[in-house]
Amino acid sequence: MIHSFLGLGLVLLVSFLDVGQGAWAYDLPAAQNALKQKDYEKVISLLSPEVDKLNRDGLFVLAKAYSSLKKHEAAIKAYTACLALNPKDHEAKTLIGAEQLVSKKDKEALLTLREALEINPRFIPAYRLLIHHYEKKKDKYEQRLLYEDLISKVGETVEAVSKLCELSTLDRLYDLGKKHCQKAISMNPKIASNYVYLGLNYKETGESEKAEENLKKAALNFPQSNLAQLNYAQFLDEKKNFIVSYSFYKKAIAADPKSVPSLVGLGNSSLEIQKYQESLEAFERACALDKKVRPSFRRAASQLRSMKIEDWQKKFEARLENCD
Repeated sequence: MIHSFLGLGLVLLVSFLDVGQGAWAYDLPAAQNALKQKDYEKVISLLSPEVDKLNRDGLFVLAKAYSSLKKHEAAIKAYTACLALNPKDHEAKTLIGAEQLVSKKDKEALLTLREALEINPRFIPAYRLLIHHYEKKKDKYEQRLLYEDLISKVGETVEAVSKLCELSTLDRLYDLGKKHCQKAISMNPKIASNYVYLGLNYKETGESEKAEENLKKAALNFPQSNLAQLNYAQFLDEKKNFIVSYSFYKKAIAADPKSVPSLVGLGNSSLEIQKYQESLEAFERACALDKKVRPSFRRAASQLRSMKIEDWQKKFEARLENCD
């Protein structure tokens, strides 16, 4: 995940913008100090009576105080007053969009943020908010379009190209995925996910040797990456190499003890190599985290039944009853 690029939220966004420059009017220094002290009611009491006389800086401070108190409509009005001073104020426009998003006025917000980008096509906070919205909607197509647009306006960054690597792969655009993943690796070879997604692109296009090369490289070079350990283990499972996949599922769980796919994978691989107690414990842990693993748990019990291993079959079935 590229947290440095996608860190969102109104507090971070406002801190990105410059609200401390320009001439202060009336009692703005006291309001600014109150804002730093998180005394938002004091900010409002100082500035709201003079709202018609405030400059841009004062309106931003007032709006931030309203926003911090979750008075989003009031914040929108303060930022809108900035547009009366300068209709091309893309920062104010973006912050209006942010307030509309948290007010669940999605259609208005998307329009507002697009308008901000029309004013300043290189304004990254507007892109961040739009991308975050489509991430929540799980709309990979719109995310890809935004990253492509961002790159065309601002230039390639490791974060943006890496996200295109991921999104193209997940959208099954494998040739495009290879291109973006290779580019991202050339820009920064220290990001595990780019090797993983490149490997998956090769796997899905029938290039098994290249797939294994990249998935294995990710797993060996990035031991703290659950994504890398898990995907290589799953690749090995497909090759019926359960002894080795077992060890990588263990590493995947060490990287993320709450990874349900890793626990289910360990349960299955342990079963294949006759480590029945470990298999049972892995399925139980997975079930405690997500009841949707019940079908996988049941298949494991059925496998034991078909193998006529009755003692372990009974233990699995007994524990399966608790997975509801």
